[in-house]
Amino acid sequence: PVSLTVTAPVALAAKDLTCDNCNSTLDLAVVGSQGLTVFFGDGHGGFPNRVDLTAHTGPSALAVGDFNGDGKPDIIVANAGSNDVSIFLGNGQGGFSSPCEVPVQISPALVLAGDLNHDGLQDFAVASQQDNVLVAFLQNAGTPTPATGVSCPSFTSVKVANLADQPQAMTLGNFESGNVIPDFAVALSSGASKPGSVQVVLGSLAPSGGITYRSLSSTLALPGTRLPQPAAIGVADVYGDGRTGIIVADKANGAVDILLSTGSATFKPLIPFDVGADPIALAVANIDGDPVADVVTGNTDGSISVLLTSRPPATPTPLPTDTPTVTATPTETAISTDTPTPTPTATPTPTQTGTRLPTSTRSPSPVPTGTLKPGTIALNGSCALDPSTRADDWTWLTLSLIVTGGLAWRRIARDFTR
Repeated sequence: PVSLTVTAPVALAAKDLTCDNCNSTLDLAVVGSQGLTVFFGDGHGGFPNRVDLTAHTGPSALAVGDFNGDGKPDIIVANAGSNDVSIFLGNGQGGFSSPCEVPVQISPALVLAGDLNHDGLQDFAVASQQDNVLVAFLQNAGTPTPATGVSCPSFTSVKVANLADQPQAMTLGNFESGNVIPDFAVALSSGASKPGSVQVVLGSLAPSGGITYRSLSSTLALPGTRLPQPAAIGVADVYGDGRTGIIVADKANGAVDILLSTGSATFKPLIPFDVGADPIALAVANIDGDPVADVVTGNTDGSISVLLTSRPPATPTPLPTDTPTVTATPTETAISTDTPTPTPTATPTPTQTGTRLPTSTRSPSPVPTGTLKPGTIALNGSCALDPSTRADDWTWLTLSLIVTGGLAWRRIARDFTR
């Protein structure tokens, strides 16, 4: 294993920060109590070089974006102790500018970057655990770009929402079909004394050209035998049908919850997916190369859980080939008045005399089944398969694998179809 040293790390992002081929080699940006540290990857699993950057007081979170429009990744750090954010502009070769400090007027525990008003400029949003509020900062039109020689962008703040509880994690998604303005999903929790939930805030363009936000009338409840405590959140199109689902790591129940969007800002909770103990981190990515996203969680028991999502095509199954029974029921037909047609007469045999009406031969119609396609699972080590079917007609396959040769990690993967 590769060991990297950072004092009291609290947040991490993995991205090609040198942009040598953009997304070809992953680097690591880590926020700790002493500021921001960037480890540059060599493409072979090593991180031989690092750079340490000083942020303001109490750095608590970070995000990666392009804040000056030069096509090179920049890093934004939320500083909970100094009520501001620090933006480090990257030059694409491993160098970063002195920080651009932007006051946010609240103690930011969380930060994310994105184009929040669909104008092509990078914006950001912060959430406070002290004030339980979410605020967006929209980059001003005509903000300085590299062509002007001025580096630091400027922003205008817009209050997004008062939050129903302490924000633990947040992400962007699109939960209304046809709306180009990103929406927010915020995981809320204040401890084991009350259930955690998810607050969805919908963004839309105002008639005046600005942007407005509205929260759903109530927060989204999470399932679980214990009071849910969401620790991480993400979004993904888990069905490959264009609808965004909210994915939540629930550390109290050791599970991943999926709130499936209908495309009209309503959500359907699915049965929780069991993972390792106390999941506190979550990532969404396409791991197995199929058209839908998969989920990885980091758990406090030292394990990593991988949930593989698949929608294999349904295998057509023919209906039983029963022999049709011939009946003597007359069939009414239109008879031409120009040429008389003899009336059909029934005989003891299945053959009719006279003019016989053409009939089509009925073929069994294939119908899809809800079963998985036959396949083979080949694994090194010891494994146990436990297929079962739930009452809601979802088919599940639970796979547990313990790698031999010393305890490395425990994997739990689920394969499901609708």
